[in-house]
Amino acid sequence: MLFKIQNLGAVKEAEIDLSKDLILLCGHNNTGKTYVAYAMYRFIQFLADWISGGGESTDETLPKFFSKRKKQYKINLKDFFDKIDKDILFNILKGDLNNIDKLKYFWSVSQENQLFNNIKFDFSISNDDVYANIFAKSIIQEKVDIGNAFVVILIKEENTYDISLFIKVLDVKEFKNDLTEREYTSFLHSLIEEVILNLISNKPYIFPAERSATNIFSTELSLIQHRIWIAALKDNPLIELAKRRVNRYPQPIRDSLELSQDLETLAKTTSPFSYLADELEQAILKGKISVGQYGDLRYSPAESPDLKLEMHVSSSLVKSLASISFYLRHIAQKGDCIIIDEPELNLHPDNQILVARFLARLVNEGFKVIASTHSDYIIREINNLIMLGKEDEKAVALRKKYEYSEKEVLKSEQVQALLFKRKKGEEKVVAENLTVSETGLAIETIDEVIEDLENRTEDIYFNLFEQ
Repeated sequence: MLFKIQNLGAVKEAEIDLSKDLILLCGHNNTGKTYVAYAMYRFIQFLADWISGGGESTDETLPKFFSKRKKQYKINLKDFFDKIDKDILFNILKGDLNNIDKLKYFWSVSQENQLFNNIKFDFSISNDDVYANIFAKSIIQEKVDIGNAFVVILIKEENTYDISLFIKVLDVKEFKNDLTEREYTSFLHSLIEEVILNLISNKPYIFPAERSATNIFSTELSLIQHRIWIAALKDNPLIELAKRRVNRYPQPIRDSLELSQDLETLAKTTSPFSYLADELEQAILKGKISVGQYGDLRYSPAESPDLKLEMHVSSSLVKSLASISFYLRHIAQKGDCIIIDEPELNLHPDNQILVARFLARLVNEGFKVIASTHSDYIIREINNLIMLGKEDEKAVALRKKYEYSEKEVLKSEQVQALLFKRKKGEEKVVAENLTVSETGLAIETIDEVIEDLENRTEDIYFNLFEQ
């Protein structure tokens, strides 16, 4: 799936291949990488929200898959998708995606902000991408039709195109008589379209660069919002100003804040990927993340497990990664899209290398990972993981020598890298697709700085100390 962006802040254009498992956004500061990460978050979240809100059926162009009212159906989703009028379905999506009023609200509540008025989003989905996603994923879902005449239970296993529908009748009279054939087939057609869109989309979770502050101040912000609603009940004239100040952040930051204010409830559920939280805590955090009595995150160092430190007295490393650990322990589901702005935030180089390996670990566990980074250590370790992805005896021996797990290595075809750069004499930034080969990738804006620094250091040293 290709997602295309035009006129987003400083970014003239960018094209992201969302069929890739690991997407790296690289380049100088102030070139729009965070904007693009937010835009991908909007697109992926929008697709999920649009699906759950119910799309429009294209059943008039379809053969009658559901012409008989049976209690059970078996549908081949590949055949079904081939017969959908995709122009109708995807044009509806594109129109809603580019709704300018909703875009303004996503980027900022402030309607005076004209920075995002000319944004243009587009996307294209190849049949091969759709087939691959449909085949690989599983789904178990239950839906009640609008008239409450029947319930549909949908079950699809991994590595098959077939989905089974089981119909449980709730209102026999309406199901047989009052519910027209068109209403019946239209509902089931829309339901299968929804399933297909679900299978080709991912639920996004974003960890913005502000995550350290979010972990510290989420409780205080929650109290402020509570006071605002109390003031609203009293018809306080300052309520609009207060609401605008609390909600002025872009949607990804607001979503991150909202999640951090509901930790106590979320902690009651355990994710099937809680073992990844264990790995992150053991390898990098060197301690456990838990939820305190006031619904905030706490850190217990490995050497003092009974100690529960609040975030504001924990290290910057803990502040940076605590929310990711919590997500993996309590929220994560297979197929999620994890977006991390600067995973190297506050990390020493040795931990940046470990984080690179952990990103690859997430990819190989079935997550899609998007990361904006300035870290040469992360890029170099990603290159190591790609080189070690070769299937030969030497690569296996080197993995063993340097203690790399098979679940940490990558294939070059899994990775996309974009370099955000402003060409000389041009005002706008273009996101250039970099070549990712079996030896990895090169980020020229990082390599140039390192080479220049090394040359200066060598020149200074030899002139001052080797004469």
